[in-house]
Amino acid sequence: MEQHKIDRINELAKASRTRELTESEKAEQKQLRAEYIESYRNSLRSMLDNTYIQYEDGKRVKLKKKEPALSLEMLKQSGQIASASESETEQLGCQLAQLLEQNGDLPRFIALYGDLGTGKTAFVRGFCGHMTPGQRVHSPSFTLVNEYNENDRSVFHFDLYRIDTDDQLESIGFYDYLDRQGYCLAEWSEKIPWALPDKRIEIRIEKTPQQTEKRLLSLLLKEDLS
Repeated sequence: MEQHKIDRINELAKASRTRELTESEKAEQKQLRAEYIESYRNSLRSMLDNTYIQYEDGKRVKLKKKEPALSLEMLKQSGQIASASESETEQLGCQLAQLLEQNGDLPRFIALYGDLGTGKTAFVRGFCGHMTPGQRVHSPSFTLVNEYNENDRSVFHFDLYRIDTDDQLESIGFYDYLDRQGYCLAEWSEKIPWALPDKRIEIRIEKTPQQTEKRLLSLLLKEDLS
């Protein structure tokens, strides 16, 4: 759960000790508490997924083995995946990185689509967590492109929200990055439809109106040029 929401929960709790909360504040408090509980449950699930039992003979067995949600078959069939939290969106980014690592013929350009706050940067963070571990990943809102390098791997992370023309793309060296031996992940790819490589992986992330933390990720592999 985002820190600013946790801070707001504490702020409302403190206010309730000195005065009666307004109806809107009570509704906000109820919603935030529900989100916090769901976030906590998801963190427990994540711990369970990564818990091992250590036996006396030295054998280690994963308590709960979970198959990756994002598979090569699903990618080729343009499937959809539901993410219940930001951490699950990160895990999907990590799983895509693993797929690309294992299948060198897959496109190295990932076009990310989605409104503000849908989790595009979280997806990139998970991707980089596998490809360039140890790197601090944040959206390049002002620099327009961040470069992460680790263990002879490079990830180029674009934020194209303020891009409107080809000259602007040229000014940040966009096409030069495409020619380099790295992985390109571009947020707001809907801003540059004319410049996207023919061979690419498209990830569309959408919010769901019923659950504030839940996301729906749609996958599309574009590599057939015939």
